[in-house]
Amino acid sequence: MKKRRLITVVILALIWWISANSIANNILLPYPWDVALTMFAQLQRSDFYMSILFTISRLFQGLLMALVLGVLSGYVCALRHKIDDYFMPLITALKTIPNISFIILALIWLGSEKSVLLITFLILFPIFFEAAKMGVTSVDQRLLDVLAMYPETRANKFKNVYGPNMLPYVLSSLKAGVSLGFKVAIMSEVLGQVQTGIGKSMFLGKLYLDTTSIFAWTVWIILIGYSFDVLLDIGIKIMRKKFDF
Repeated sequence: MKKRRLITVVILALIWWISANSIANNILLPYPWDVALTMFAQLQRSDFYMSILFTISRLFQGLLMALVLGVLSGYVCALRHKIDDYFMPLITALKTIPNISFIILALIWLGSEKSVLLITFLILFPIFFEAAKMGVTSVDQRLLDVLAMYPETRANKFKNVYGPNMLPYVLSSLKAGVSLGFKVAIMSEVLGQVQTGIGKSMFLGKLYLDTTSIFAWTVWIILIGYSFDVLLDIGIKIMRKKFDF
């Protein structure tokens, strides 16, 4: 599998080099080697690490808020259908409103820095909400029958039945949420022109027609996103072994 993936990367790089060679214009399409040199130069600068740190910090603040509130809300709505009826129009609206609308409104309301957190939260909240709700509603009916026969406290029900059943759904949504949130956070930074962040660096590249820098940051985004996926896969495997799901 790894060999096939490597072959795909090599083919894409070759297509990139051939295309750049035929266009012969670094503003339109830089050479892969120039992008690699730019990436190496970025590693020598402290602002490179600060940009990544600030973006990831904004991402995980919004992600954590969406995860906690989304899971709690989904759990409650799955058990209380009347409350769910109030929530569903909100969830439908959050899922259907274009991301650009969130970004523009958040920028007007909160300014560039805090808007990234709000945008990330609004886009990821429905994902975690539906994952938690699905985890609760998919509990085996036989377990529910046992709970009806032998009443337990709400804490024990969550710990022994609903929580373990929600966990696989929430972990799967977390992996998708991190990737989506990372892209949305960067897009929000670009449009909001934050003081520091990956989006700000990409905006400066666009402002100065530094396409090589934009490509370099794009490659870094891919690498960081891939790192998130690898770390989450490891974490999910550990959780699966621990909780046997």
